[in-house]
Amino acid sequence: ADSCIRLSECLGRMDVGKFRDVHFSEPELRELRYAALLHDFGKIGVRENVLTKAKKLFPDEVEKIQHRADFIRRTIHWETAQAKVDLLKQGPNQNIEAVLKRIEEREAGDLANIDRFFSTILKANEPSRLDAATLDILKSIGSRTFRDVKGELEAFLKPDELSRLMIPQGTLSDAERDEINSHVSHTFKFLSKIPWTQDLRNVAYIAFSHHEKLDGTGYPRKLSGAAIPLPAQIMSICDIYDALAASDRPYKKAIPTEKALDILAMEVKGGKIDAELFQIFLDGKAYETFQK
Repeated sequence: ADSCIRLSECLGRMDVGKFRDVHFSEPELRELRYAALLHDFGKIGVRENVLTKAKKLFPDEVEKIQHRADFIRRTIHWETAQAKVDLLKQGPNQNIEAVLKRIEEREAGDLANIDRFFSTILKANEPSRLDAATLDILKSIGSRTFRDVKGELEAFLKPDELSRLMIPQGTLSDAERDEINSHVSHTFKFLSKIPWTQDLRNVAYIAFSHHEKLDGTGYPRKLSGAAIPLPAQIMSICDIYDALAASDRPYKKAIPTEKALDILAMEVKGGKIDAELFQIFLDGKAYETFQK
């Protein structure tokens, strides 16, 4: 909210450029502040574990995979011991040492594969970009099965687990991203219930538009260009910077100011946010409000 107000005040001091005639009144600044304070209110309508999701799989899912891996290891140990017992039951054998060595080598190889599979799963579970080698191993794991306590075949990875581990980057599946994106519509519905005074009548609409992009790729209504209210465009820049540089998010680490500004510059280059508005954000150092 403070960043939005600073950027708005910077616009009011421009004497060149397309924003030279833009001057926010005190009621308009208050309206923008209220919208900025409440813009993510709709996140109360999003499941908490999705909203704060730090990795591709939820912790309990990783724990279940760990249990499967442990069960497979125990099975390998049991099958190895059984093979040795069966060998001994056959009586004296001149090649017994060589056969025992092959049995133990097979056990070591099978255990190493399970360890490699599980370490690959942990690596793929991170939000960083998925590399080709890890993807290939995941596909291999996806075809692996084992016999459960009932002797029935079970997949080492469930289809939903595998599909989410194969997310190229980030932690959210398409369905989870849609759920998080729905917070904007929730915000609008909630704020529209409030009987705002006349000078605050646009609070809900401004908040509703803060994830729209100039090129029409935003959400939820895919507005473009001038159809996006200027206060919402201001909030969009501040919100993107906050999402990147904030240090209080349980699901991600903060990134340095310079990198956050570089990412915003890429958004400008891609035609998603206004270039002149972003330059004013830089020149006015509106991002410094986040560092206080």
